[in-house]
Amino acid sequence: MVNADWVPTAITGATGILGACVGVLGSFVAGNRQMRSQQQLAMLQKSFAESDRRFQIYNEVLKIHAEYGLFDFDVPDINTQPYVEKMRPLLYEGLHLLGQPVREGLKAFEQLLWQFQSSGEADYQDVATAYHMLITRIEQAYERQSFRS
Repeated sequence: MVNADWVPTAITGATGILGACVGVLGSFVAGNRQMRSQQQLAMLQKSFAESDRRFQIYNEVLKIHAEYGLFDFDVPDINTQPYVEKMRPLLYEGLHLLGQPVREGLKAFEQLLWQFQSSGEADYQDVATAYHMLITRIEQAYERQSFRS
């Protein structure tokens, strides 16, 4: 006859090892879910912060636009001081937050403004149109962003 005294001990040991494995696996899964939730929360908080900063930039740019006249349509002259000192720093500080249409509008306006001021190659009306297109794109982006919030 075979001695079977070791069987209950083996079953107890195997059950303990199996229980430990289930516990470790459960902890790993729960920790992984919690980490994923924390990452999603951090991404959401970052998105809200970026959206808030984008609104601040839009607000300031539109405020500067309303307070200062860059263009006098009676006299073909551009008052660039408010743009250079106030608006441009805001736009470039948050350039990475602005949408593609706004960035393209800014690039087009900057290029025409530089050509107008440096060599007179750009037409005053083209510069004014590019500026108003930039403001329109900012207003449109602002409205689109408002509807998402």
